[in-house]
Amino acid sequence: MRFEASFSVEVDEYGRIAHECVDYSLLPLRYERLTLELDEPMPRRQIGYAIVWNDDRVVHAAAVVSDRLRIDLDLAVPAGDHAFWFLCAGLDPGVTIKGRAVVEGRLDLAADAAADPG
Repeated sequence: MRFEASFSVEVDEYGRIAHECVDYSLLPLRYERLTLELDEPMPRRQIGYAIVWNDDRVVHAAAVVSDRLRIDLDLAVPAGDHAFWFLCAGLDPGVTIKGRAVVEGRLDLAADAAADPG
């Protein structure tokens, strides 16, 4: 399964971005890859992401310095609401950052069973 979402977000007055770029309420999945691609390179800037469950727990997060962030994941996520956040710091305030997030994974019913203790 592959999901793609474009984003366009303005950098805040402190040079930061915290943008929910993909929001899901889906079947249980095992995420295999997350790719964030920016329309314009941001050399030597901190680019990161977080995956957040509906109870506001961060279940996976990472950061690298690059204009393209591609992460191979092995992350099982049960059915329900969760979101991908695109995070940056050290940018010029007021600038608009555009790009896309691509999430790849497969249906994983075992992820749902593992999350349900009852």
